[in-house]
Amino acid sequence: MHKKVVLGTALIFTVLVALIIYSQLGGLDEVVFETIDEAEYVLYGQSFEGWYSDPNLEKIFFETREVLDKAFPQGSLVVVNYAHEDARDGKVRQFIGILTDSEIARIPLAWEKKDISFNKGIRATITAHNLTMPKPQKVRIAAEEKAAVQGWRLADYSLEIYRSERKMVVEFPERNTAIPRAIDPGKTK
Repeated sequence: MHKKVVLGTALIFTVLVALIIYSQLGGLDEVVFETIDEAEYVLYGQSFEGWYSDPNLEKIFFETREVLDKAFPQGSLVVVNYAHEDARDGKVRQFIGILTDSEIARIPLAWEKKDISFNKGIRATITAHNLTMPKPQKVRIAAEEKAAVQGWRLADYSLEIYRSERKMVVEFPERNTAIPRAIDPGKTK
């Protein structure tokens, strides 16, 4: 009997500590959704299409992060996720880049400039550590529900804008107003 009380107390204590840590990392914070009007972004980065586990994807991500930290500390890391048929098999199609207020005169050779604009959409603001952030599919489904209330359908891509270690904004353009454009790789306007 004494052993069960000790084990029960230890279990309750462990669960309590885990819940406190989870809460401190933002795991209990709600995702805030809002409708947005007119967004226009100029991004610089690289496209990737392949397996999520491909080391090249990780390489592009960390190279972009390094350029951001060294040259554009006021900028944000952005990942544009495109939907496609092979997504369930672990394949991804992404553009990983930098969003900055200043024009980049010379971009790395493998990079391209991408303009993305839309007239309306749904924005999800997540304030949690990446260990406790909700799964992207869960956020997408909630955004689709919000869009349906507006009578919209979402485009087949989304923008993840990493504002800080504990703040990410995900924007889902409305399908009929989304206009992604890419400019020749390695060149600017």
